[in-house]
Amino acid sequence: MKLTDCLNRYQYEQIVLCARMILYEIAEKAERIYSDTQSTTACWQLKDKFVSMVEEEIRCFRSVDYYADRLCVTVRHLSKVVKQTMDYTAKQWIDNYAILEMKVALQSATLSVQEVAWMFHFPDPSTFSRYFKKRTGYSPSEYRNALLNDVR
Repeated sequence: MKLTDCLNRYQYEQIVLCARMILYEIAEKAERIYSDTQSTTACWQLKDKFVSMVEEEIRCFRSVDYYADRLCVTVRHLSKVVKQTMDYTAKQWIDNYAILEMKVALQSATLSVQEVAWMFHFPDPSTFSRYFKKRTGYSPSEYRNALLNDVR
């Protein structure tokens, strides 16, 4: 009906708004279906447990083996589930989360790089620096200096 009313000055805007309403309706129904299946699916439950464990224990443990063992699944199964549900491998997700936590810790002016290394249970600061640089392209000191330069 809106398409045939050529005399209406707001025809285009009305058509766009109608299309948006339809899209919002579809999105809302899809989100309901997604949330209903998400909570009941074993894969999603495993992924949720994995994420919770990583968030709690990232300072001490950064290996997929550790989390798979704690969740009583194989490394292969955990990696497959994480890849399906989050589009990252389990190792990538662990490393990304660890780096995020390390960056937050490095933002603290009261902690030295050595203290941050110990906080994350690295055997020594050089191992921490290699881990951090391999994943970010910056050494911890370079990252901290870049933050200080951005603030100024």
